[in-house]
Amino acid sequence: MDKLRAKTLKQTCNACPAQWEGKIDDGRMFYIRYRWGHLSLNVSEKATDNVMDAVNNSMFFAEEIGDGFDGYLDEPEMKKLTSKVIDWQDIK
Repeated sequence: MDKLRAKTLKQTCNACPAQWEGKIDDGRMFYIRYRWGHLSLNVSEKATDNVMDAVNNSMFFAEEIGDGFDGYLDEPEMKKLTSKVIDWQDIK
């Protein structure tokens, strides 16, 4: 599987849940959420400017990384954990 290539990234909440949204190079939106120790990534089916198209789409990636009370994740750690599926090189 080829990695998604992120073109934009914006953190919309920093804890409980930690959340980010952005676009990949083909114009699809992504949504990343960390709550209850569970990290997830959803991606919209087609190019869009509405993050809800990603939120309401099926999960692209998920991983349990913390305990059931954890909801804080900083951006560098999020990028490291999702680097299996997202190429972050264009995001500074």
